[in-house]
Amino acid sequence: MSSIALISLMNLSSSLTSLDLSYSRLQGKFPEGMFRRPNLQVLSLDGNTNLSISFPKYNWSSPLKQLSLSSTNSSIDLPHLVKCFQNLNALFLGNCHFTRSDDLLPLSNLTKLTWLDLSFNNFSGQIPWNSLNLERLTFLDLSYNMFVGHLPEICTNNSTKLCFLSNSSNDQLEVSLPLYLESLYLYHNLLNGSISTWLYSLPSLKVLDLSTNQFTGSINEFHSCSLVYLYLDQNRLHGHIPRTLFQNKSSCRTREFPNSLFILDISYNQLQGLVLIPPPSLFFFSMSNNQLTGNIPSQICNASSLLVLDLSNNTLNGSLPPCLGNFSENLLVLDLRNNRLQGMIPIFAKLKSLRILNFNDNQLEGPLPQSLLTCKKLEVLDVGNNKINGSFPNWLESLPELQVLILRSNRFYGPVGDPTARLSFQKLRIMDLSNNDFTGHLPRKYFESLSAMMESHAGEFGYMEVENSYYYTESVMVDMKGVYTKLEKIPKIFVFIDLSRNQFLGEIPNLIGMLKSLHGLNFSHNELSGFIPPSLRNLSNLEWLDLSSNQLVGVIPEQLTDLTSLEFLKLSHNKLVGPIPNGKQFNTFENDSYIGNLGLCGFPLSRTCNNEQEQPPSPTNVQQAEDDGFDWKFVWMGYISGLVIGLSIGYIVRSSGKFDHWFSQWAIRRMWYKLNARLRDSLMVDMKGVYTKLEKIPTFFIFIDLSRNQFLGEIPNLIGRLKSLHGLNFSHNELSGSIPPSLRNLSNLEWLDLSSNQLVGVIPEQLEDLTSLEFLKLSHNKLNDSYIGNSGLCGFPLSKTCNNEQEQPPSPTNVQQAEDDGFDWKFVWMGYISGLVIGLSIGYIVLSSGKFDHWFSQCAEDDSLFDCTTSAAAALPGF
Repeated sequence: MSSIALISLMNLSSSLTSLDLSYSRLQGKFPEGMFRRPNLQVLSLDGNTNLSISFPKYNWSSPLKQLSLSSTNSSIDLPHLVKCFQNLNALFLGNCHFTRSDDLLPLSNLTKLTWLDLSFNNFSGQIPWNSLNLERLTFLDLSYNMFVGHLPEICTNNSTKLCFLSNSSNDQLEVSLPLYLESLYLYHNLLNGSISTWLYSLPSLKVLDLSTNQFTGSINEFHSCSLVYLYLDQNRLHGHIPRTLFQNKSSCRTREFPNSLFILDISYNQLQGLVLIPPPSLFFFSMSNNQLTGNIPSQICNASSLLVLDLSNNTLNGSLPPCLGNFSENLLVLDLRNNRLQGMIPIFAKLKSLRILNFNDNQLEGPLPQSLLTCKKLEVLDVGNNKINGSFPNWLESLPELQVLILRSNRFYGPVGDPTARLSFQKLRIMDLSNNDFTGHLPRKYFESLSAMMESHAGEFGYMEVENSYYYTESVMVDMKGVYTKLEKIPKIFVFIDLSRNQFLGEIPNLIGMLKSLHGLNFSHNELSGFIPPSLRNLSNLEWLDLSSNQLVGVIPEQLTDLTSLEFLKLSHNKLVGPIPNGKQFNTFENDSYIGNLGLCGFPLSRTCNNEQEQPPSPTNVQQAEDDGFDWKFVWMGYISGLVIGLSIGYIVRSSGKFDHWFSQWAIRRMWYKLNARLRDSLMVDMKGVYTKLEKIPTFFIFIDLSRNQFLGEIPNLIGRLKSLHGLNFSHNELSGSIPPSLRNLSNLEWLDLSSNQLVGVIPEQLEDLTSLEFLKLSHNKLNDSYIGNSGLCGFPLSKTCNNEQEQPPSPTNVQQAEDDGFDWKFVWMGYISGLVIGLSIGYIVLSSGKFDHWFSQCAEDDSLFDCTTSAAAALPGF
């Protein structure tokens, strides 16, 4: 609606009492006269981001009782609003760009207010409880801000008052208990401390959401009969789960309070104990990511109203209750992954509404029950990482809604075979059969049926989610670009096939090029033969391709250079020959993409191609080593130095009589290093904005993450000394000052996140030197030329240009120059370490034999250091 059309609003009847124009794409200036309507009591302008709103400046009083201005992007004069709208009982100002908690002080004058929404702003500091008129409020939403500190506690001298410290004066203030409060939303803040005791006994409280904060301590027993929705997830709570949440209290069975707890989410904490039996009224029950132990009680099947049951990521053991297969027909999600459950999967008879079934990472065995065919609405089936056996369950092709099928790391065997139905796996987007014992040819006929993988999903946004599942989101572990990665949410456009680590044989069918939506394809570690099909060029969305460890022959098709989205390529350990294609993405791949193919030549390999033919093999191994950049003269330089030093140390240690003590200390340290290396297993890290699980931790992997705390002050310049860093995350703190130019020294840095702070100034030009940087996030600061959330926007990728001259790249360092001249320190170190070890051994043993004087005189007369060391070695016992 244009500004001209907005003026026509003034022609509406003067008797108008309610006007709702929310999310109407209004543009221009909203007529001030609408606020002076004599009978208008309800006005909603939510979601009109291009609407300019201003209130009449002279003294006037509006009869408005409900005003909604959320997400309007207007600069709201809150003191003037409070002065003009004294009759308000409901005020919605979510996402209105407020920043300081002091801005809320005028709200204390709205004495009739019962509903208040200040969510999705940037409020910081402590919550100004004395400005909120808690005594009358029934609804309060302060979620998605940056409030800190503890919740107020009941005053010791007055049980009807709450006490807290003032933000400014640090004095103790008092406010009345919110006895009429029905809904309290404080999620996504930085609140800490324990949960205040008064929250457990508010007589009218129906909704309590304290999720995604930093609360600690235990959860107390609830004494309220009114609670319907309870969210305490993603905190640091510990101890046992209060039993009162699961008990039907007879005192609550009234018409007003029927003891109907509908939603209980206490996931992502540190809670302990057994799984308690939920009340029959519960719809959503999540206790995932805690420390629960014991069996899953069979009485859990009595919760006939459950839509979502999520007990994943605990240490539950025992077998699955047989009644799980006869659970409520309403159940949508059953998530028991990452526990220690054993035995067989029960028969599924009644779960006709089931959408997601996830048993991944347990110890389940036996066959996959064919009774799953009763789950006609099943979208996700994940039974990976178990001991399930049997042939390929081709009957799954009859599930019309199946989108994700993960059978990874089980004991399935035999050929996949051909489909038995005409329309098979038509909606399948993720197919992971890796690490089993499947044999025979690749399932060509199934590939022909994968309609969803052939269609374009470019217009589909968002993530896979289950309707009516109360915000449950399915996650999945995938081998993505060579690293097992956890996708916390599954994008709708994400499509991949993983058939790696089986015994498939034969050729890769040419029709694989029809699956144009594929983002990832992994056929590695099989026995595939034949050529790489040029039809792969049609997979325009492909980001990773792994065909390694097979028996593929021929050349790498030149057509693969058309894959402009390809970020990861692995063709190693095959029998490929000829030149590696040049250009586009192929210029970014390194040696490990091609190793184990003796017939390949061209960049990035050291073997060059002459007239697109292979070079003849080198005459000797030494010559081949030199062609690969290996030079023995550097090794000998290091060897001689190490030998001389080793002999000296050996003599000194032996002469001092402390060799046994030194050797025992060395052996203990060596044993500890080996033990420590074995203990390094896997690690979850926030890598480039995505939580990623590293199944193995590379020795060179170095990063610092201090995000989501309350650090303040400037970033020290000496951070530039940590030159081995691969990742640095200081986001969501209160850091100020400018970005230090010394960050240019972090030459290995791959991701840098300084977002959501108070940084000022410009982005240093020196950051252009970070040639390894793949992920940069500087949003929501006060930079002059940064990205979203920073005023003064300029430069690529934004439309506003800065017209700055580009700096010339710095000259290479001395070390780089030395390497360019053919000198390489790693070969010197190889020789040095070898010489040092031999020198220590000879020095000690020769001295122990009492022949040092004779040996030294022989060495002095010898022309060759090699003859000298050989004669010493010959003197060793058993040589």
